[in-house]
Amino acid sequence: MDNNTVYGKEIVTNRDRYSTLPPRITALTAESGDGKAIVSFRAYTEEQEQWLSANAPYILVLKANTVPQSPADGMAAKINHVRGAMLSHTFTGLTNETVYYARVFPINFKGRAQSTLVDQVVSVVPMGMPSAATNLKVVGSGKSATCTWTNPTQSTFYRSVLVRKVGSAPTSITDGTELYRGTGTSYTVSNLELNTTYYFAVFAISSSGSYQDDFPKIKYTTPAYIEEVLYENGQDPSGLTGGFSAGGGWSYDDDGQNSTSNFTYSYSYSGVNCMQLATYGDGGFISTANSLKQIDITNVSAVQIIYSHVVSGTHGAWLNSGASIYFSAKRGVDDFPNVINTEYAFKNLERKGAENTFLTQTWDTTNLTGLKYLNLSCGASYSSNTFFRIKKIVIHKTK
Repeated sequence: MDNNTVYGKEIVTNRDRYSTLPPRITALTAESGDGKAIVSFRAYTEEQEQWLSANAPYILVLKANTVPQSPADGMAAKINHVRGAMLSHTFTGLTNETVYYARVFPINFKGRAQSTLVDQVVSVVPMGMPSAATNLKVVGSGKSATCTWTNPTQSTFYRSVLVRKVGSAPTSITDGTELYRGTGTSYTVSNLELNTTYYFAVFAISSSGSYQDDFPKIKYTTPAYIEEVLYENGQDPSGLTGGFSAGGGWSYDDDGQNSTSNFTYSYSYSGVNCMQLATYGDGGFISTANSLKQIDITNVSAVQIIYSHVVSGTHGAWLNSGASIYFSAKRGVDDFPNVINTEYAFKNLERKGAENTFLTQTWDTTNLTGLKYLNLSCGASYSSNTFFRIKKIVIHKTK
């Protein structure tokens, strides 16, 4: 006998529906949860439903460890027929980590429960939900952040899932961007946007994907900028000073006297190595400007210099005996006598008369569009000497 005979029209046509096998149950599945199982199957089609009783079409039975043999052999649920629909029932109060078998018994034309084929059985193992992860922490540095946490120790723990979201905390395991899934307890995320608030959440899940509602969450805001050291204590980590030369950039001597200047980026001063620009005036006026290598300040919000500016000599208080900083569109300048020029952002450095002291000044460069060079100048007039000593140069990068 073929399947069409067993499950098809002939059963109905011959009016012996109650004495033959019922139509096959399809799409029989089971999903596990914490102490529960959700069993689903597809109801009969219009053609198949003629086999059913009009009152209680299906009896769904669930039994631990063995396959149910009758409607009374296990936990039973009566399910009404909805033509062609997916039907389901949730069994609760089950023992976790125990195998359960589900089987459907349709009610035949005579109102009797009739067994389907034995192969139309599904098994399911309810799994307990692990405790939530604990001790969620985040430590950031620039555009990176490292999350750490503690996983639960129950046997029901399967994986931890780390989720990130911008602007608000995740409300579920799918609410945000999944960063990590595994049994580890830390993860480092990189390429974060600066000056942005992120929320992280860790979900300790069971093998079925269930997790506690009180999962841990944490908020982290990245810094507004990254501090990048260009020069410090005689060290040149970024190749910054490669654009310097003694008296480089430009110089001006109004009377041809024996005025001199020099530059070194490893000069010992006040116990540390410094970058030094020095100009010695001798009866005339001389200035020297030295240009650093290109600094693109498109995404730089500030430049900070820690320096000592000392002027000595008879005319040390004259205006042109001093040190200055320029943010310029080109390297070096050639108009020191007319420094108040719209092309440049001119900044005078505060003088410090005493030796062995340093000052810190920071300049906002947010609006200096198109100015890409940092120029330093050191000038002396007549019998004065000017020493411009730099301990550290730092920029604040916003991207």
